[in-house]
Amino acid sequence: MAGGASLNCEELSVLIRTIIREEIGAAMDKLQANEGLRKENKALKEKADRMEDRSRKYNIRILGVTTDVEKGNPTSYMSALLEELFKDKIQRAPEVEAAYRTGPKNKSGHRVMIVRMHRLTAREEILRAAKKERKFDFQGMTLRFFPDLTAEIVKARDSFREVRAKLWKAGVRHGIIHPATLILTFRGETKKFMDHQAAGDYVKTVIEAVK
Repeated sequence: MAGGASLNCEELSVLIRTIIREEIGAAMDKLQANEGLRKENKALKEKADRMEDRSRKYNIRILGVTTDVEKGNPTSYMSALLEELFKDKIQRAPEVEAAYRTGPKNKSGHRVMIVRMHRLTAREEILRAAKKERKFDFQGMTLRFFPDLTAEIVKARDSFREVRAKLWKAGVRHGIIHPATLILTFRGETKKFMDHQAAGDYVKTVIEAVK
């Protein structure tokens, strides 16, 4: 070393180890900070997803409503449409809080209609009836009704598609409960899965193994 005695091998080794420890410590601190930021971002995203999901809780997504058929008053038009279609299928007349178009035009040239119901029970009754009927022919339109789900929930539900195909093939009763949980009943036992891989493992090791 300039201006002083040079380091012997042992001192040099200690110095190198000290530098390495300091560098590793600094790197670990940075990683921990990044991990903390990642967890914070994940928590914020999950909170935003929950808030968006709650905001859609009363909504129904309707496909097939012809463009401009509502003549500038979608809330009034959809109120009359729902009452006509479901008057004999639900307990009380459906009360529409608001209705509006959203998203780009589909292949038929129409945008999706979102209807926000005043009562959650009315929404559930309409969706149950619509699931049973599958589609409605009304004034030259073919209408289909779905829950208004967030993109994250749609993605999570789609992840069970392969598993559900196997369950249908095996004749096992199953369904999806909100937001994205697979529920199935096999030999008197009911199981719930939030992860498609765990569900797939169960189907492979328990259901397919005895079929």
